Amino acid sequence: MADSVQRYVSSCELCQRNKYVRGKPAGLLHPLEIPARRWTDIRMDFMTQLPQTRSGYDTVIVIVDRLTKRGNFLPTRTDASTTDTARLFCDLHQRLHGLSSTIVSDRDPKFTSKLWEQIMILQGTQLRLSTAFRPSTDGQSEVTIKLVNEYIRHFISPHHDDWDSLLALAEFAYNSRIHASIGMSPFMADLGYQPRSVADCVVPVTRASRASKFVTHQQAILAEAQDAMAAAQGRWHVAYDRNSPQLHFNIGDFVLLSTQNLALAHLGTDGKRKFAPRYIGPYKIIQITGPDTFKLALPPGLRLHSEYHVSRLRPYVRDDDPTRTTRVRPVLTADGFEGHLVDAIINHRRRTAFANSGLNGLTPLSVRHGNLLITYVKSPS
Repeated sequence: MADSVQRYVSSCELCQRNKYVRGKPAGLLHPLEIPARRWTDIRMDFMTQLPQTRSGYDTVIVIVDRLTKRGNFLPTRTDASTTDTARLFCDLHQRLHGLSSTIVSDRDPKFTSKLWEQIMILQGTQLRLSTAFRPSTDGQSEVTIKLVNEYIRHFISPHHDDWDSLLALAEFAYNSRIHASIGMSPFMADLGYQPRSVADCVVPVTRASRASKFVTHQQAILAEAQDAMAAAQGRWHVAYDRNSPQLHFNIGDFVLLSTQNLALAHLGTDGKRKFAPRYIGPYKIIQITGPDTFKLALPPGLRLHSEYHVSRLRPYVRDDDPTRTTRVRPVLTADGFEGHLVDAIINHRRRTAFANSGLNGLTPLSVRHGNLLITYVKSPS
């Protein structure tokens, strides 16, 4: 009896879509492998929505070496094309550090463009993009962006239009600080010494007397940085996994997708997000792309990236009891597209833009079924 009640409650369609899942997000920590060489594996991200400077800059490209944690900060513009970004990356980064083996980044349109992908293929660089709405894949860049914000905020002018002139000093300050995961500064991990700063005008610097000591020192620093990174990853792994629930899915399973980062058009409502459903679906898992990432068979009309981390998914419990009033209707298939019978036409609006574009007489219709809201353009006739 208890199992029957539990099954009945857990298979409620409305409850699965609208109730909050308490506890930590599902999924364990899977740290990236520790690089063997400097600057072969980097992270990239954009620091956006900045005040425009007198030079016209409003964005910063943040590049961080995954081994030494050394960062490069390149000012750019939001409207810069992929070609402009690639040229800036080559002129100001690759000329100093060479070609990288891997680049970890989010799914910014510039990083997912065909041109960027083809350039990286020709250079022998593997792109490692984060899954949809999972920025913690590139957490190092996110932390670096916060630090750069702190540095600049201390010295920026009241008009906030000179931050690009402070970027070089912010980069030097960032690379001079001790990084917890490697136990030394990025400058020391990358160069083997700490470059002179204002503090060195007071404290004298001692020089190494022999070249062999320099080489030995370089090797020791690299080994120390790798050991410190391994120890830090171990601590993070244990702390993160201690209370994180594990969800296991197989190909063919059906899941619900979190609406936390989706637009209202995907939520089946024309109201406010406050009362919108927390999950939509169910969608079938068609591929396991990683330890905790899955590819879903999403309808083409959603126009969403199909690969998601397990923390964005919820197991779907199907109930075929004909007496349930919250059951989802069977999926209809036509011309390769999946859909459902329409429940209701919730609104329609005639726009003057159609008259100006020569489409006079056409009326947009918003149609809803369950958790899907679609706008059609249909002639009144």
